[in-house]
Amino acid sequence: MPEVTLKFNLPEESEEFETSVNGQKYRDTLNDLRDYIRNKRKHSDDTSTTWDEVFTVFWDAVKDNNIEL
Repeated sequence: MPEVTLKFNLPEESEEFETSVNGQKYRDTLNDLRDYIRNKRKHSDDTSTTWDEVFTVFWDAVKDNNIEL
């Protein structure tokens, strides 16, 4: 089985380290947003969804997945 080792020079590369460690959280957040948009497009005849609503859903997903931006 292949193995990968990531090395970071801390504290200089702490942002890169945090991004690597939390990659699954970022993916989950994007999936949540994708699912929301997909469901709106597929199952709703209502065209009144606003960018404010999308923005709120985005920040809710960020909060729910414990992401700091």
